[in-house]
Amino acid sequence: MQDGARGRDAARQWLWLDWEMGAVFRGRAGEPSATQWHILNSVANSGPLTLMATAAYLGVTGATAARAVAAAARHGWLVKDRDPQDRRVVWLRITPSGEAAVAATTARVADRLAVVADLLPGASAWILGVGASPDGGAVDPQ
Repeated sequence: MQDGARGRDAARQWLWLDWEMGAVFRGRAGEPSATQWHILNSVANSGPLTLMATAAYLGVTGATAARAVAAAARHGWLVKDRDPQDRRVVWLRITPSGEAAVAATTARVADRLAVVADLLPGASAWILGVGASPDGGAVDPQ
């Protein structure tokens, strides 16, 4: 295969992968969006975080994070607490229902990734951390 054709084929595979992984977060009422899931996951793994620290970590604007946090709070997945020493600071804390939402969404992402990896050529699956490396060595997913 010519290098140009190989590159186009790889680009098509990655666009398809992006679409497939996006399908995890589309059209599911009552479940976190991708941004909400990232925020919930960050808070679940790091403990309470400020709104601005979360935005910086995710590489989104404060406004984008604030909208996603407000929606997550409406669902009862997060609690927003003002810092008593500095009322401008908002701390995010995950609730038990938020932890359940993170676990369920993470399981869906893992399931979708496993399906997608089965359909990709070996090297592409290896890049995702779910297959043998091109030289035949197994990959530890963690």
